[in-house]
Amino acid sequence: MALQDFSTDCTLMTRRAVSAPGGGTVSVWLEDSKFVAAIATVNSLETVLANRSEGKEVYSIYVPRGTQLPLDTYFRNEETGRYMRVTSLSTEVPKISTLRVKEYFGEYVDLLPK
Repeated sequence: MALQDFSTDCTLMTRRAVSAPGGGTVSVWLEDSKFVAAIATVNSLETVLANRSEGKEVYSIYVPRGTQLPLDTYFRNEETGRYMRVTSLSTEVPKISTLRVKEYFGEYVDLLPK
């Protein structure tokens, strides 16, 4: 089995300032590059306890090593249509694993920020 067997298509979202009709600028979200990711709920006791007070569920986001997801990046899970925010820097899965992936942590968000 490969990462692709558990992956979903995702689209990176980029915030841009564009000219407003009445003058000034407004922020809009545009689709950027596509990538694949395997997304799984994190069930470690440490993570659950750390996020209990915020009522948020944390997810592991596994991407191929060449994929970069900077902290606070937003992307859309194409399978569900929901948006996720990356909440950590990447860590490489130990080399003893046969998977050549990076792991990030993230959370689903209801809306992209304005």
